[in-house]
Amino acid sequence: MTLKSVWDFLAANWGNIASVLALAVSIATLVVATKAKDAANAARAEARRRSLAEELQDAQRKAEQVGFFVRDRKWELVFLRSQEVTGACILILERWQGDLGEHSKERILKASVEADSIGEVASRTGTRAPTDHELRSIAAAQRRVHQLLSGLLGQSLSEIEGRQ
Repeated sequence: MTLKSVWDFLAANWGNIASVLALAVSIATLVVATKAKDAANAARAEARRRSLAEELQDAQRKAEQVGFFVRDRKWELVFLRSQEVTGACILILERWQGDLGEHSKERILKASVEADSIGEVASRTGTRAPTDHELRSIAAAQRRVHQLLSGLLGQSLSEIEGRQ
């Protein structure tokens, strides 16, 4: 094959060759775009998992603070923090319901109910001091809330670490 025959072939088929090259470029662009879309979706899912973990961690910290405030008998702060924990749990349930399993939803709901019961007892302390029985109940409820949220946080962090 001589240079002239190659040149003649290219001159006679330049349109077909250009079409094949354009098709190859289009396929390569599609592959790159698909990979970019998959990477963006993975990054978005990772950001959502991290956001859930941050919300759980915030609720867990507030539940821990409730315990400190109960110990120090700072009932106004117990009331406020327990209401914040209840609100955080409800927010998590509503915002993340599609991402949470039934067992996780039940645990968050239980933590919310326990935190609300703590707030209910703390709200009555303006008129009377809690009884010893109420103090033990509040302390036990606070520990349950903290344990439930800590377990969910651990599960969430485990999922994040497992996907990296």
